[in-house]
Amino acid sequence: MWRFIAQPLDRLAIRSACGSVLPSPDGLARIEEASEFLRRADFFTPHVDPAAVEFTRKNEFVFASPAPSSAANSNVVPGRFEPAQKNWQERPSIILLHGWNAELQYRWLFPFWAQLLARAGVNAFMFELPFHGARRPLAPGEIKNFLSGNLLHVMQATHQALADTRAMALWLRAQGSPCVGVWGVSLGAWLAGLMAAHQSEIDLAVMLTPVMRMDRALQDLPFCNAIRDDLRGVGEEFHLLNLVAHTARLSSDRMLVVAPELDLFAPRETITELVAAWQPETWWFQHGHISILLASKIMRRVVQWIARTASVNTPAIVASAAK
Repeated sequence: MWRFIAQPLDRLAIRSACGSVLPSPDGLARIEEASEFLRRADFFTPHVDPAAVEFTRKNEFVFASPAPSSAANSNVVPGRFEPAQKNWQERPSIILLHGWNAELQYRWLFPFWAQLLARAGVNAFMFELPFHGARRPLAPGEIKNFLSGNLLHVMQATHQALADTRAMALWLRAQGSPCVGVWGVSLGAWLAGLMAAHQSEIDLAVMLTPVMRMDRALQDLPFCNAIRDDLRGVGEEFHLLNLVAHTARLSSDRMLVVAPELDLFAPRETITELVAAWQPETWWFQHGHISILLASKIMRRVVQWIARTASVNTPAIVASAAK
């Protein structure tokens, strides 16, 4: 059934996203500044302290972004968590990273996945990425999307997302969690891949519907048409936005790629390129970028893989995700 609706769902999502990505409000792409920012030694491994997590109400928390931007809204990181048990600090933890413009995914799918993880003995932590949800700026004239014709903004948003996630991982380590991993979707999977390549706090990574080639996404996807002219002067150094430009730090058995064969956002050939380079465990399904998110059997299987892989760090873990 899924193969008949997979690509229509992707086309609908792509059409719905058109108009979201806008040229820079001041008309400047800021390519040279973006290039300089990308070449920073700490771009992919931000120098941050553990997040100062404050629990605000049951299963909710907040912390200040360790890499603040000029947009005040984006500098407060709200999140939620699902503990595996009362002594959750002794259990493995997964940080869930949502996709681009995927507030509904964060609000409706992630809580279900978090419950599956908790039942499998794994803590689930999630937060809104920069320029999403409550972190979108409200003032007129401010850039309100993660993607923009202002390439410096895109680099800063990416760095902030990496810094926020690393601070969260460091905090989980400081709490005593014996294994910390990331499970990202689409844009979140791209971020998870960058962390798998650079950040030593991460013990495992799941990349679901990953955008492996950011250059292809910006050049080919229709919702980026409005900024296509802004990207014409982009130099060779921006190949660093592609996962294949990096060497995975994690061993192949601690990385999982879940790839839809009918994906219109991230073509199959871009995923096979990364699979050949990193050799992660890879699952292919007759799904699209959107339809696979609705396949609960696949998500349960992912949770089983996480619980099994995390058990190397936590021998006492009981993987009950299949129940």
